[in-house]
Amino acid sequence: MIRQAMLAIPCLVLAMEAPAFASTVTSTLIDAGKTLEIADQGVRTFTERMNALLQVKRTEFDRAAAERSERRQC
Repeated sequence: MIRQAMLAIPCLVLAMEAPAFASTVTSTLIDAGKTLEIADQGVRTFTERMNALLQVKRTEFDRAAAERSERRQC
């Protein structure tokens, strides 16, 4: 968060100097925020799925199903 704020400061300074540049900077920052939000959701989903896989017990592993799946992928 601090790093992002530090990167935004020069843009904000330039935005104060040039009104036309201000709208471009604002829209760019909004787009960057939306992109970070989408990436954050993807990372959260990935993390949740990995945690779920880590909690699966070894006794629940179905070897036959895994072998069938592997044959289908080849």
